[in-house]
Amino acid sequence: MRGNLQGRCMLGLLVTGIIATNFALGEWSSDPTARTPVCTADYAQGFPRLTRVEGGFVATWQDMRREGTHEDIYAQKIGRNGEMLWPQNGRVIAEGPAGSLVHEWQASFGLVNDGTSGALIVWHDYYKPGWSYWQAFASRVSSDAAVAWGDPGQPIQAPDTATPLMANSEPGANPLSARWDIVGDSEGGAFIPVSDGLGRFSADGRLRTNWFHDPADVPAGSRVGKRLVPVIGSDGRDGVVVVWPQGWIGSSLTDSILARKLVDPETAWPDDSDSIVDAWGRLSIFDPDYSVTVCSLSAVPDGAAGVIVVWIDDRVRLDTNYFRVYAQRVGPDGKPL
Repeated sequence: MRGNLQGRCMLGLLVTGIIATNFALGEWSSDPTARTPVCTADYAQGFPRLTRVEGGFVATWQDMRREGTHEDIYAQKIGRNGEMLWPQNGRVIAEGPAGSLVHEWQASFGLVNDGTSGALIVWHDYYKPGWSYWQAFASRVSSDAAVAWGDPGQPIQAPDTATPLMANSEPGANPLSARWDIVGDSEGGAFIPVSDGLGRFSADGRLRTNWFHDPADVPAGSRVGKRLVPVIGSDGRDGVVVVWPQGWIGSSLTDSILARKLVDPETAWPDDSDSIVDAWGRLSIFDPDYSVTVCSLSAVPDGAAGVIVVWIDDRVRLDTNYFRVYAQRVGPDGKPL
């Protein structure tokens, strides 16, 4: 993750291609030599993310302004006219070690519109030298830059809180994959993958539902939750389409590419856990004659209650040793088109 120079591009370079402003005037700039400085703090900023929210955009990044010895998560809200709406150089989201954080490094792993004018941010507290400790958290930042979400209310830096995305009882054994997506729902919460499945979190950060325990989807020796890839919002934002490669622990080989459409029909969360409706059942998008290596699996809504899935695989490797790109559209009824 760290050795990728392109991934470590400064936040200002990302914004060069997306947002162009005159910082002093708070207006979009047409000057290609002077773009928007979202953050000019000392030391490096990297791994930026951007999402559109009501009234503008929210950007997050990893920030080493603390003497280059700590890596923290910061965020900035940018108005439609290019003005910086939160504190200069951004608002800290996660700063470690502080509160329940253990290590000096935090990594940005997800950003999504919360359905209003704020954002939901997923990040890791991790141990850099050995890459052996990964604890995932989710934070909510509101339009006024207030940060909250605490279940069970563990402090990050007072008075802020974050939700630890726990799947294993051992802290530090709860990583998220960089391939995962998160999507906001219609009630200010989000669908967020956790290590053993897919969780729906309420607007105050409580886990409503944890799904992915169908034995047909988890063969012996498999850890399907660790390989879960995009989660795509469906119509109404109260359901998701989940796409994943069916494989085995310690192996890149894939036996099939599967999908399910899960709908959570409740408009208000009851006292007990949500019920989930499986709209399609288990859908096979790709079922090769022999195991293949599947990479870069991704998907997007097709605008008609279905999805389009794209990936690369090496099904022709015996002939050419090449990977090739494939795509498949799935209709709203779960039938490949």
